[in-house]
Amino acid sequence: MKLDANGATEMHIGEDLSSPNIKLVVSINRKLYLNEKTADVHFLFETDGISDIERIPANKVILSTGSKVFETMFYGSMAEGDEVKISDVSSSAFREFLQFFYLDEISLSVNNIADVMNLVRKYGIERCMVQCSDFLKDVMTNEDVCSAYELAVQFDLDDLKHFCKRKISANAEAVLKSNDFLNCKGSLFQLIVRMDSLMCEEICVFDACIAWAKRSCEMNGMDPSESKNLRAKLGESVLYSIHFNRMQLEHFASRNAKCVGLFTGLEMSEILQLIACKEYKPDSFTASPVCYATFFWDEKRIFECCLDRLGTVHSRNNRKKEMVTLTTVSENRTK
Repeated sequence: MKLDANGATEMHIGEDLSSPNIKLVVSINRKLYLNEKTADVHFLFETDGISDIERIPANKVILSTGSKVFETMFYGSMAEGDEVKISDVSSSAFREFLQFFYLDEISLSVNNIADVMNLVRKYGIERCMVQCSDFLKDVMTNEDVCSAYELAVQFDLDDLKHFCKRKISANAEAVLKSNDFLNCKGSLFQLIVRMDSLMCEEICVFDACIAWAKRSCEMNGMDPSESKNLRAKLGESVLYSIHFNRMQLEHFASRNAKCVGLFTGLEMSEILQLIACKEYKPDSFTASPVCYATFFWDEKRIFECCLDRLGTVHSRNNRKKEMVTLTTVSENRTK
């Protein structure tokens, strides 16, 4: 509580969630969520057919208070009526979206998160993007981090983009072999394979590029066994960004034998010189060092120490002990 300019007191939500006033407001909003009795507007969704309509109840004043877009929709010069048709998202995603206006604890799902983020942007409640971003950070795995990264790029969420890049870099080999990566869009594919922080052997990056190009060819009705098709999908910008100077000759030779014609004669000459001479300065391909600018916990390298109050090591047989967990952290490295 604090005094405003006129001497009246005002409550700032979030400062004291134990306050009876806050508890009352939260309780009221919870009861209004999807409540048919108190609703004055319904959002309509077609289900299995045109004749099957699902109705989701809501309150104009609550939505309008939280969103300028809703305020214009319900109280503007061309106000909507008591029924609003929604056709661009599912009803389940819209229910999750409405939680932001009514509930203090939000429950989101992986299947709907993209639609919910679209609704957050569409109805101008950008502050709720933080909760969507935090949700993705909590649930993403190596199998779906590419999809999360795509959402981060789509909605220009810098913090989520940074988080995804760190996760991809730290788990590069697993991510590059995931179906999520193989099916990602070309623009996202380029962002990932051109990272200078992928913590894996460069041959894994090359294999991932070929696997993605083959999948892309298959999806577009092109012959994936034709090297010219693979090159068309990858493009010079991707091929030239691969660090061939980090490969072993036998590894590259075995891959190149399976896609003869992927490189021109001049490109082959550059690649072989890059592999043979680490000091060689190529005209086309990158020779820049790889920078592991990532920070992550390595849980496989955890040590337990038992310390007494004076800081000396305690016997494990002594019941009075304090546990301190230490773990290594990778620093920025150039290789």
